[in-house]
Amino acid sequence: MVGIGTNTPNGSLHVNGIAVLAGNNSNLDINIPNRSLNFLANSGQMVVGWNRGRGAGEINFIANQGAGDTGGFTFINHDNNNVETNLMWV
Repeated sequence: MVGIGTNTPNGSLHVNGIAVLAGNNSNLDINIPNRSLNFLANSGQMVVGWNRGRGAGEINFIANQGAGDTGGFTFINHDNNNVETNLMWV
């Protein structure tokens, strides 16, 4: 496990602070050579970048559904009593 800004990481990568993803290496425009995301198939992995919309300049969260049958993104509130509430599923 790697901790950035912490000596006690709680995950494979634990960043205590602001994480910045920037530059053309984060540009996911499909018209740029070597920007294929074919490696995501059947992986359960996620990619964060920008500009997949080919010029819209939006931020992209692209996830493979892995072994699931639907996929998507869920926003969950985990309160201070360890109770989780599903806020939204996209």
